[in-house]
Parts: sequence; C-alpha cells; structure tokens
Amino acid sequence: MKKALEGVRVIDISYIVAGPTGGRTLAEYGAEVIKINNPERLHKRTQWVEAGRGKLTTLVDLKKKEGLQIFYDLVRISDVVVENMRPDSAKRLGIDYDTVRKLKPDIIYTKVSAFGLTGPWAGHPGYEPQGQAVTGVMVRAGGRGNVPGMGPIPLNDYFTGLSCAQGALVALVERNRTGVGQLVDTALSYSGTTIQSGQAVDYPGFVRNEPEGPSVKGLNALNRLYGATDGWFAIVVAKEQDWVNLVALKEFADIGRDPRFATADGRKRNDEALAASLANAFSVMTVQQALAKLHNAGVPAVRNLTHEEMYDDPVLREAGLVVRRRHEWLGEFDHVGLGAHLSETPADIGAPPPLIGFDTVKVLKEYLGYGHEYVASLLSRGVVDSHLVPSARNNQ
Repeated sequence: MKKALEGVRVIDISYIVAGPTGGRTLAEYGAEVIKINNPERLHKRTQWVEAGRGKLTTLVDLKKKEGLQIFYDLVRISDVVVENMRPDSAKRLGIDYDTVRKLKPDIIYTKVSAFGLTGPWAGHPGYEPQGQAVTGVMVRAGGRGNVPGMGPIPLNDYFTGLSCAQGALVALVERNRTGVGQLVDTALSYSGTTIQSGQAVDYPGFVRNEPEGPSVKGLNALNRLYGATDGWFAIVVAKEQDWVNLVALKEFADIGRDPRFATADGRKRNDEALAASLANAFSVMTVQQALAKLHNAGVPAVRNLTHEEMYDDPVLREAGLVVRRRHEWLGEFDHVGLGAHLSETPADIGAPPPLIGFDTVKVLKEYLGYGHEYVASLLSRGVVDSHLVPSARNNQ
C-alpha cells in the first residue's frame, strides 16, 4: 500500500537524538531516508536502535574530498537534508545550506540546533540540558524557590525532532505549489518554549501559580494522581456534573457534604484540603476498586503504569503503541510505535536498524551509479565503510 511520503528522499546527516528523530519520523510515513554516519564517531546503541529504524545506513567520511562528493551527489537526487552541526562546522565542512542550495536550488534543508540561527546564542553548542535550562523547564521541574532540576525525559530533543519533520513537510507542500526550496530552522530552545505555551501567557495582573517541582501529582485536587493500596491512578473531574457524580458515591458522601467544597470556587480555595480528603478516601481501596467506582460514576480515571507495565499491556500492543521485534545483534527489544495513524496511507516504524553502514555499497552503486572498482577504492582508502556495530558502552 502506498505511503504518504513515498517518492520523497531524505539525506540525514544529523546525530544524537533530535535530528535523527526528524529523519525517523519522515521514514515512518514513507520517505526514503539515507543516513550518513561518521566512521570516526562513537555510535550509541540505544540511540541508533531507536532513531535509526527504517533508514538506509551508510558510513561516509565527509572530511575527505571523495566523501564530500558522495554527499553532493546524493543531494542532487534528494528532496530534504536533515543536519544538526554547529553553523560554523557545517560551513567549514561544505555542507551548509548556502552551499547545498547551489547544488539543488529546490532542496528543503532542515537545520536543528540548540539556540537557532539568529540572536546572541546562535552557533553556540548545546544539548538537552541547555535547552531545558534556557527555557525555564529546569525551574519548573525543581519548583520556584528550590534547586532547579532536570526534566525527567529529553522532551526538547524529541519535540525538536517532530518539529524538524513538521517543518520539512510544510516546506515540501510549499515547494509543490511554487517549486521553491527553503531553509527550516528548528532548535531545542524553540521546542522548550513551544511545549510550555500554556504556561507562557503573561498580562497585567496575571499571577503565575501553576504546580511545579518533583512532588507535583497534578494540576489540582480534581486533576491529579492518587495512591491506592497497590499503586497509583489519575483522575480528572472536569465538569460540575463529574463532581456531583463523584460525591454521590457513598465513599465520598462526607466530602460532598463539606461546606468548603460546595462550590467550584470553594473547591479551588480549599484545594489542599480537598486533595487530602480524597487521598484519604482512596487510600483504603485497590486501584481496580477505585477505577470501578469512578468509571461507574462517569469520572475519567486510568491506572498509572510503569514502563514495564506499559510494555506488557496487550491493549497498547494491539494499538501499535509498543512493538516488539528481534534484532540481529540485540535480540528481542521493544520500540515505541507511531504518534499519528493514517487511514488511507498507513505508516509503520520501518525495518529494525541494521549494522551501521550496511547499505553503503548499495547506495553508492544503485543510487549514484558508482562502478565496482571505484567503490572498492573508496572502501580501501577509508572514505567509506560498512557494517559497524554501535558501541556497547554508554548505551543511553
């Protein structure tokens, strides 16, 4: 069955997480992604398994003249480039946007950086911690007035990867309409601000009081996690009718009769007391008992899952959110599935990533038309390489 991005070819020369996630996302929806890896760079197994799936993989030394020419030849037959080097490094190497668009004027060049291409920080190196630090994420994670803390997941990396793919797709739509290529500028700091847009509003008289810190269980007493005798679950009492239904249950009747909680304003003013009362009521139930009561009352509630429970949940596996596969040098392992499903042009997570460089010879011969002797010469002189197993050390 045809995929949405079938016929689109992407050259992915990025590394670590954000850029490769952008390339991976395009591959999931049908783009042919050729990953160019650096033969001298230490490749981490976990990153490669997650972000390398569904791609053709090559090892090319872009510092060598013939290696750079391979990149240029691939650009001429491609639609998108994904790159995340420092601007001065990309320009010095000869793979920057200005150079690439001279080779192919309608190229879509997606640039991933820490701080963007303009302003005083443009060109500075940075990783997930810096992206969190400059956008207030660490203050929110630690709580104002407390020691700042690292957010629990590399949210900027993955969101920037999705923004990279989104920007490329929008630029492709524009190119289909006008024939014009363009530069797509994405950055960790852009992502750090965008994903906090709900907390970024400000106006005269606005009071910033959203929950912060590592102990936060939710937004308020009626939208948060609660503990049971055997685990945790999350509830959302969003409407007045949800509240009426909740306190109609005998276990919460006393809470419903408490005058402090009689109105929405009263519940807001006495949020901590309400949370304590609900926590006490839930503390004698099992998770299943609490969920059964809440569901019968029409109150949205779900079990809080550990990663292990999520991976073992047959419902999530049936939905394709978790996929187990077998890899030639890792054995069985789990992948996270797709974030968006298309009814007419279904996406998939692609083949498990092979040994790095596995497709080097194929790409040189079949895509670029290089002869056997020339390819053998490139291999013997270290311009290209193949079949590199990512390092077992520092696998994160």
